[in-house]
Amino acid sequence: MKVTLIVFLLITSLGACSSSPPRVEASRSMIKYDQVLESAKLVPETLWTALELKEEHEVISYNGKAISLGELYFSALGLQCRKIYISKIANIKADKFERISCKANTGEAWYLMSNVIDNNNKIELGN
Repeated sequence: MKVTLIVFLLITSLGACSSSPPRVEASRSMIKYDQVLESAKLVPETLWTALELKEEHEVISYNGKAISLGELYFSALGLQCRKIYISKIANIKADKFERISCKANTGEAWYLMSNVIDNNNKIELGN
């Protein structure tokens, strides 16, 4: 009797491990697309083409700052985004601050996204 019970519990537990977990999908977004761009700052129009077309690791000089371009990717909201690394002076060896820039789905405009984590990174591209 004990052997049968142990075999039953063993088979039941192994069967639970072999089945896939249920697939969960959100029925509504926690963050609205409009809210993301409300807190973002518009990148100067002269940089839009470079953000979209230039290759990763290229460096752009703008307004006394060196902007090193990172990878292009799509965010969870479907925005085309790019990591950028900004130095206060146009010197490749200076301290760099990582920021994220995303393109609006409705046009050609790119935005400098707000930091998710509060830090002392107060670098602006300026308008």
